[in-house]
Amino acid sequence: MTTFDIAIILGGACGICMVLGGMVLLYKGAISLSNASQSDAVDLEFKKLIRISTHYPALGLFIIGLAFVLVSIECAKPTQSHFTITGQIRNASVIGDLGTLTVMVGTPKSWEGKAYADGQIIASIVPTIDILEVTLSAPGFKETTRAIQTKTSRMGAISIGDIELVKVIEKPPVDPANIVPLEKPLAGLSPRAGL
Repeated sequence: MTTFDIAIILGGACGICMVLGGMVLLYKGAISLSNASQSDAVDLEFKKLIRISTHYPALGLFIIGLAFVLVSIECAKPTQSHFTITGQIRNASVIGDLGTLTVMVGTPKSWEGKAYADGQIIASIVPTIDILEVTLSAPGFKETTRAIQTKTSRMGAISIGDIELVKVIEKPPVDPANIVPLEKPLAGLSPRAGL
């Protein structure tokens, strides 16, 4: 548990304590919501954008407690995002067996850790996923990499668009005339050796 997690828990606990404490004070009669302050209203203003004014000062306990709880909930939201990456290979029919196509998604940044004498490995990272690299590779084709910014995603969906893989080498044709049959099995190998 990090210090940030502890601060979130304490902020939420403080808010709940303020709301519960306000309810206890209402129950005991120390504060009242039925009697309005005739003299002055309590004003709360935030950067000249939001202004709250009330003649019931006891509401301040509940508002401040609720603010603590809401801020804790907002800060506790996970920062990791889920992305769905879509795209289309225009010349997929040329690849042949699409099972040989490899799609790798990574980040341009790498992190390093340390290996200790007892074999323990420790790496502390703070991943920020601003840019993802999508790499496509297939046998006989040039490896293609596209960098995409995650902030352009809409509802976690990112499109890499249409991609055309460039063929760099052809598979040599098989000529049965070039295959020489064995007259006897190779030394040390028997038909049942692999079983």
